[in-house]
Amino acid sequence: MDDRPAKFVAETIKRCRDDDRSGNNAFRAAMRRADNPRTAAFAWPHLAEWCDIGREDERLPFALVAAAIARESPDHDGNKDIGQLFKSCCADQDDVEREQRRFGRLVGCNNRIELCVVLRPVLRYLQSKIPEKIGYGEIGYTRLLKDILYYGERVKMRWAANFFGRPTGFGDGENGHVSD
Repeated sequence: MDDRPAKFVAETIKRCRDDDRSGNNAFRAAMRRADNPRTAAFAWPHLAEWCDIGREDERLPFALVAAAIARESPDHDGNKDIGQLFKSCCADQDDVEREQRRFGRLVGCNNRIELCVVLRPVLRYLQSKIPEKIGYGEIGYTRLLKDILYYGERVKMRWAANFFGRPTGFGDGENGHVSD
């Protein structure tokens, strides 16, 4: 099994924390720019050791997750997947209906490149909900990166089951992750 996602997330969290402590924010600043097509090249030197930056379908997932980590700067990797995060945002039926539209757009994506484009503003939205609804350090960045890299029907079904509160019955494999 590919252990790059877990190692990448752990290293990115560590380096962002180190930047925060040292006051030298060069790494974190570069990574915050990683998911913006106009500024992504600033992060490429840091992403190149983890993925083939020449392949958009590989670079975009790493860049998206790196940017999200750099924005939040968590102390640790969380464990919630996209379905669980959306569910955490719902306090009442109005919330469920609003989040269901956003969630539906995600699971309607056909491939990981499209998913990364749609996920970029969604992650920013979910991170804005951290203080009030989701909870600091609960986003599972390793899980998210694996889900993007192995995006397909099984990932969509697990996200949906976690959002709607129904068990998947898919035998989720190691740490709740399945691949297609």
